[in-house]
Amino acid sequence: SIFEHALTTKPLIKDRRALTIDYVPEKLPFRDKEVSEVAQAVSSILKGRRPSNLLLYGEPGTGKTAVVTSVAEKLRKKASELGTQITFLIINAKTANTPYKVLFEIAQKMGLNNEGKRVHFTGLSIGEATTRILEFIQKKKLHVILAIDEIDSLADKNDDILYSFTRANEKMSEGGFLSLIGISNVLTFKEKLDPRVTSSLSEEEILFNPYTIAQLQKILADRVKIAFHDKAISDGAINLCAAVAGREHGDARK
Repeated sequence: SIFEHALTTKPLIKDRRALTIDYVPEKLPFRDKEVSEVAQAVSSILKGRRPSNLLLYGEPGTGKTAVVTSVAEKLRKKASELGTQITFLIINAKTANTPYKVLFEIAQKMGLNNEGKRVHFTGLSIGEATTRILEFIQKKKLHVILAIDEIDSLADKNDDILYSFTRANEKMSEGGFLSLIGISNVLTFKEKLDPRVTSSLSEEEILFNPYTIAQLQKILADRVKIAFHDKAISDGAINLCAAVAGREHGDARK
């Protein structure tokens, strides 16, 4: 009877993908300014120039990762139209769990592990794995933007990687380069870093302010239209969710 009910009942959800944590809508409400600032910061890569390192910080749920993901997709598309080769990677340092796994994921996504001196899943020192990544960038003359989400998690465990990455271009000759985008939920993140890392990583900074309750209501209402069938979710439920989320942000700031 449960199966029959599942087959005959009209589903509430229209697009389950829109309910996943990594879903990024085509347009990001109330983040036009931040999208423009990030896009402007990385746009020089289309002319073969290294963008400045960029640090984005703000409370969780303020759209930092979504903005970077959206800009990355549009930048890749524009580079493809122009016939320009760029590499834009987004790595989550917290889900990677350890500094070495961060390096392994970078190597995997960069294509290093398909050839040459691989970064194996285990077995190398942090220093050797970092060196192999940077040598690969130089050898292939790659133009790389590396966004490290929840970068504060990496800094807590090993900021030697960040030091190596922020200083990498001093050792590279012509051709390849590496630019960093750090994404942090911790407003005091920079206080944890070696001052040499701080000065290089935060060449440009963007602060993401929390959404207001009214903005959250609009964001949720737009997402409901994508994810659910008509009248599946009431306005009252949307307003309640927006109020709860807004209150959580307010409590976090106290």
